[in-house]
Amino acid sequence: MKISLNYLKQFLDFELPAINKLVDIIGARLGALEDLPVNLSQVYKDVVIVKVITSTPMAGTDHLNHCFIDDGGQVEDVKRNDQGYISVVCGAPNVEAGISAAWLPPGSVVPVTYFGDRLVLETREIKGEISNGMLASPKELNLSDDHEGILIIDSKVNPGESLEKVYELDDYLIDIENKMFTHRPDCFGLLGVAREVSGILGRQFNSPDWYLNPSKLEEHQQVELKINNEIPELVPRFSLAVVGNVKIEPSPILIQSYLTRMGIRPINNIVDLTNMVMLETGQPLHAYDYNKLKQLGGEQLTIVVRKPKANEGLRLLSGKEVKPSSETIGIGLNDQLIGLGGVMGGQSTEVDETTTAIVIEAANFNMYSIRRTSMELGVFSEAVTRFIKGQSPLQTLRVLTYAVTRLKELLPDSQVISNIVDDVHLSKELLANDTVHQSVTVSSSFINSRLGTTLSAEEIAGLLTNVEFKVELDGDELIVTTPFWRTDIEIREDVVEEVGRLYGYENIELKFLNRPAIATKVNKDLETKSELRDLLAAAGANELLTYSFVSKKLAEVANQSVDKAYMVVNSISPELNYYRLSVLPSLLNKVHMNIKAGYDRFAMYEIGTYHIEGIYKKEETDLPAEFSSLALVYVSNKPTTNAAYFKAKDYLDYLLDKLNVQDVSYMPLSKVQSLADNLVELAKPFDRNRSALVSIKDRPIGVVGEFDPNLTLRLKLPNHSAGLEVDSSIFNTSQRDSRYAQLSKYPSLKQDITLKIPNHFSYSDIFSCLIAQLDSLIAKSSTYTFTPVSIFRPKDDQSSKHYTFHLVITDHSRTFKDQEVNELLDQLAKAAQDQLNASRV
Repeated sequence: MKISLNYLKQFLDFELPAINKLVDIIGARLGALEDLPVNLSQVYKDVVIVKVITSTPMAGTDHLNHCFIDDGGQVEDVKRNDQGYISVVCGAPNVEAGISAAWLPPGSVVPVTYFGDRLVLETREIKGEISNGMLASPKELNLSDDHEGILIIDSKVNPGESLEKVYELDDYLIDIENKMFTHRPDCFGLLGVAREVSGILGRQFNSPDWYLNPSKLEEHQQVELKINNEIPELVPRFSLAVVGNVKIEPSPILIQSYLTRMGIRPINNIVDLTNMVMLETGQPLHAYDYNKLKQLGGEQLTIVVRKPKANEGLRLLSGKEVKPSSETIGIGLNDQLIGLGGVMGGQSTEVDETTTAIVIEAANFNMYSIRRTSMELGVFSEAVTRFIKGQSPLQTLRVLTYAVTRLKELLPDSQVISNIVDDVHLSKELLANDTVHQSVTVSSSFINSRLGTTLSAEEIAGLLTNVEFKVELDGDELIVTTPFWRTDIEIREDVVEEVGRLYGYENIELKFLNRPAIATKVNKDLETKSELRDLLAAAGANELLTYSFVSKKLAEVANQSVDKAYMVVNSISPELNYYRLSVLPSLLNKVHMNIKAGYDRFAMYEIGTYHIEGIYKKEETDLPAEFSSLALVYVSNKPTTNAAYFKAKDYLDYLLDKLNVQDVSYMPLSKVQSLADNLVELAKPFDRNRSALVSIKDRPIGVVGEFDPNLTLRLKLPNHSAGLEVDSSIFNTSQRDSRYAQLSKYPSLKQDITLKIPNHFSYSDIFSCLIAQLDSLIAKSSTYTFTPVSIFRPKDDQSSKHYTFHLVITDHSRTFKDQEVNELLDQLAKAAQDQLNASRV
């Protein structure tokens, strides 16, 4: 947010410190600065106001004029005629003798180029005449966008005066980060910033009477105006007034200058006025053309605040055509939409040069609705910036009254020609107390214990009353009542923060904490995640960090139920407006972009969290449960005959083995009758016929497998894709089986076995059967590993598959003989024949 220091001073009754000291204090106690302050005096120091003495059309051209100007003799080293006037060639259509204009002498920088590629003027010959510098337009002076002619000075001035003095351009611009004021809507107006500057400098601030005690407007009721508010829960206050006898013209140069330097484009005197009042108070306003409203709504005007109808469109002031959703706040007449409340008005009721009467709107809108509409439609405005911070509903009528008063000063013939309509849906208590929140009672000892200060109750009260809090003292206790514009003070800790900021955290004495030198307890969860990262990196996988939020579209593509996801009311993007129901879809959404980047085969993983609406922490039933998860995706865009499922399973088996997690079992997902609530949504991205439920000691912990074909198609995944998502807590140290076996001094014996098994047996059933047989056949003094090598289906036999396994067996008391192992494998083959109808190949 850009702040003009000269404009700020209009609300202060004391001298500010030097600019360097001021910005240091602002940065420390109010908000961080985006950049160094801009000294506008350096930009305009060479611009001189001159009087055009003569203006003569030049031969051989249809637009150039040879002028002599009077600078009052202020500029040195420039050639003059006998009368002391300076020669300038000007092509502007509005140049004529007798006007006062802004002159840029030779050697000066054109202001609009000052912060870019600087254009330095010089003396040169044009059509045989010498031109010393130039007479500048408002655009070239960076005062507005007007480039149709030169700037004609609208104040009484003498030749030779400085433009920066006449239009208060001896100014500094301070740019404070918007995010610093996220919870302070009052600071999006100069009045609020001035109040805070007073407070942090230890000075008492007094808001102007028009803000605290506005006078009643004089009404000349010639027309009737009504409001029909159908959505008071989203629009708690909506105030309107009709002002007649207005004349649309450019704003005075001073107003245009202030608007431009604070980042707003001047348009006309009415729109500029609403923007000036917004800059001062932080309350956005909107002006409608009254006669255009009558053409649409008839003589008896009723403004309807409602939600848009299905497929209802609107052309905005920006020229953009939009079709707002049914959750948008709409402003309408009869069956026509004329604006988006709190976002932008429509072109059909725009104030233009034909306008003779206006309707001024000052309203309070639900900040979450405004943010959602802005993000959905991609429409951003100064009004949106302020409304999404949550303006106080107690200031709308005050600001409307002030705007009409300012308009009267600008256009003396203007007058209010309607009743002042104030549609209010606030509690009587709130209106009577004139404050958004209840008083907060806090003790000075509570504040000092949190801040590490020794402030007395009187000193604390002084800090708070400087920024217009009401404070009652009762010994050590302070009863703090916030002013109506403060919406952020609700609890004792808020008061503590306010006192600390106003006092200055830099003024608090630094002290070492008194605590025993005890080593920090190891966080087992973080330790496990670190181990997982190391192992997966060693296995060639890449870690991703994605948002915990997803779009409705992505959740639906993953076959998940959006109604079970928590919705983010003030999401940072329309693509991030739901809490995810599992981690895997976030990873899958990144696969295609990596394929496009040229990576044909890769694995990527994320260790993250997800939430499911309706599932709460056992110990705190009002807080949603947070599930920790490890998700991994393996994809290959290269031709292959292998099933992707086994590659994903390899990654999981690798982790389980390295971290000593035992008693793992896999069950085809198609055979699972029911799942725990937290696993239902987790399993939905998977193909039930090509995936397995993973269990540890008979407790289901996740799914490994290939993805749903429709998901694969919509996310443009390679056909050879698979993944897994499991509860990451099962890898914690407490879940592992510690094991130790002394290395045998005898050599191991290794052999393979291949079995031909009918297709209807699943791999899980086959492997479990063989392991059970080996456990019964091998003596306890021996150890073994039994791992799959390949699965092969012959072309001439589609009814069975060949499974090859690798056996490594070791005994701690003797050396195995080949004959013994052969007999062992024969017995294993016999058991497989009996139970699996298998034959040894």
